[in-house]
Amino acid sequence: MNPPRRLAAISIVVLVFALVLRLAGLDKSLWMDEVGSYVLATAPDFIASARNDIHPPLYYGLLRLGIQVTSSVPALRLLSVLCGLLTVGIFLRLRPPIAAVLAATLVACSPELISNSQELRQYALLNLLLAGALMATLHLLDHPDSKKARRWLLATSVLAASTHLLS
Repeated sequence: MNPPRRLAAISIVVLVFALVLRLAGLDKSLWMDEVGSYVLATAPDFIASARNDIHPPLYYGLLRLGIQVTSSVPALRLLSVLCGLLTVGIFLRLRPPIAAVLAATLVACSPELISNSQELRQYALLNLLLAGALMATLHLLDHPDSKKARRWLLATSVLAASTHLLS
């Protein structure tokens, strides 16, 4: 097997492994903070409720859109699962390829990142956006004049700031 095909096969294995870890136990009951997210997202006056919350409203708005489609908690948690998988995928884009596979495997196996990817909370989205900002920053280190990387860094930073105050 040639190196690009081997890397693609390994990447698929890492992503499938990450998916299995994130789907296991997705049907657990809501815990207190998740209930708060759900209540805020379903509030009749969403704007007023979002203004009164400590966190910025991006995740709650996305959750509110999801609630329009389904009321199933495991299905709503799939947004966090997707964000967790995309975060693993971002790390698979690192160079050199061995660093990408090792970093993505660590992200895929991290208990905290797995937990974030199973909750009705904004942490998996924040992880994704910060990983995107990291990749844009790394690209800018190699290509300081890259307008695309600057736009990507700006977009991920603004979205991260719209997701959690920590960013």
